[in-house]
Amino acid sequence: MSLLSRFKGLLRINRLERELDDELRSHIEMRTQDNLASGMSPDEARYDARRRFGNSTLMKEDTRAMDIMSACALAAAINASAAELGRQLEGKPFAGLHHPGTDRQVFLAEAQTQRGAYIFLTVFDQDSSLGLVRMYFDEFRANLANAAPPTVAAPDVMLGENFERELNRNLAMLFGRA
Repeated sequence: MSLLSRFKGLLRINRLERELDDELRSHIEMRTQDNLASGMSPDEARYDARRRFGNSTLMKEDTRAMDIMSACALAAAINASAAELGRQLEGKPFAGLHHPGTDRQVFLAEAQTQRGAYIFLTVFDQDSSLGLVRMYFDEFRANLANAAPPTVAAPDVMLGENFERELNRNLAMLFGRA
């Protein structure tokens, strides 16, 4: 990856950070205006707005976590849909999906191990090639399959009625909130 690409990536991250800061600031300002309209002094209005809104750093981290959880949920749904579509069309699931966006590309693929399937969502810039990403993914998939310990018991079948509970439990474990 070139130095210019890395710099562009940092600028993009900084832009997203500024947008999130602006949105948080906007919410606090709206609450402050509401407080002023209800008769609070300017100092009281600002203090109350910040207190009610809470820790902005924590709020930003929660927003990032939600973005990641949303991406994971979408990746799982897209993978399942594409696999079924592949089975319907060709009798076998699609091996991987690629989307070349304007700034970033996305590669979504599944790796089977003795312990079950893992879904990988790879986001990369225009300076990287899909061939290189696939090559590293294939190498990683082989290493993962060799490293996975054998199963000791068959996994529980997830029933439709337990899906939401299981999804929430697994996402909580994934993000250290279990």
